Amino acid sequence: MSAPVDFLHSLGQVFAAMGLYGEKHAARERAVDRAFDALLHLLEQDGKPVFNFVDGEVVFANQRLRELQGWKWASELTSVTVERIEITAGVGREEFQRFLGEVGERLNRATGSAIAGPRQIRAEEFPHIHFGQLSVGERNGGEVTGLDSLLALKEEAEATDWLMGQAAQEAQISSSVAGAVVQSLSVALHQERDVLELLVPLKEIDQYTTVHSMNTAMLTMALAESLGFAGVDVKAIGEAALLHDLGKTRIPAEIIQKPGKLSSAEWKIMMTHPAEGARILVNSGPEMELAAIVAYEHHMKYDGGGYPAVRHERRLHHATELIQVVDVYDALRTRRPFRDPWPIDRVVSHLKEESGKSFHPDAVELFLGMLSQSEEDSGMTEAASVLQPPR
Repeated sequence: MSAPVDFLHSLGQVFAAMGLYGEKHAARERAVDRAFDALLHLLEQDGKPVFNFVDGEVVFANQRLRELQGWKWASELTSVTVERIEITAGVGREEFQRFLGEVGERLNRATGSAIAGPRQIRAEEFPHIHFGQLSVGERNGGEVTGLDSLLALKEEAEATDWLMGQAAQEAQISSSVAGAVVQSLSVALHQERDVLELLVPLKEIDQYTTVHSMNTAMLTMALAESLGFAGVDVKAIGEAALLHDLGKTRIPAEIIQKPGKLSSAEWKIMMTHPAEGARILVNSGPEMELAAIVAYEHHMKYDGGGYPAVRHERRLHHATELIQVVDVYDALRTRRPFRDPWPIDRVVSHLKEESGKSFHPDAVELFLGMLSQSEEDSGMTEAASVLQPPR
């Protein structure tokens, strides 16, 4: 068992003992002793360990602690506004016990019908232990500084790339892996106030589908949350956004990566990817139903155009309407083999021009409203390239 995991396990044992035994009880004191010993061992390896608790996940040193997936105290601590714990070398047992008492008191109050807010903590009470809400930030020299993004998304990119490979080879995917990726993206989303700062940059042309899918998922989840969707619906929409382009795994790479315009024959092949994606997702299980709908619809236009062509008038799913706008935004902001990235002002103008044509007007308005909170539109130049329809 790693030192961080051992420490958190022993911390949970202390909180459990505090709920069973009174102060100074031998069993409670033994639990505190074990936890303090585990802390000292951890400090020998890391002089400033930092733990973050988000959406039931435990994050340490920019990595999720997979051994603590479902650890009950992550949600318990979050519920009493302990979302971040940072400990520095020099902490003594007395300070550690005061910290345990403060958190234990909050947990005990939370079991009552009326939950009082946490008391104001003075800095001198805990010189080596800092804890509180992620949204507040850490006090440094009297100034409050925002938190950096806590999760590197390398593992999530690798998992998304694996899903794409699985779709190409097996014509189905693991819904549990897709759910895990979206859960991780959600954790990252809640730790960064500016969602645009989280977007993954494209380093290689053949990364496009993976990176674009992750960015579309994060932006769409942020939009769904801003609209007040329930958490379970945000995650479902996130999965649909992550997998909307899955059908491209069935399209030859020379078409996906072609630097020039596609021929009419190549476009016919490209236009099969929505149906291919839907077919893969239907094969992947009933929990992929929304993702299959979105994959099939994401190139259909609000005014009835687009592809695949349908014989009868079709009202697009609300999730599709949101994802379509985000999909085109990220696609146009990304360098492709056939064009340079568009500047933000040109992208915004395009979305407004296509409102009521390609996109539902409400979806455009809602997305641009969220965007205006995250990105400034100054200093942009007009792009010279002409848009080929998004592939």
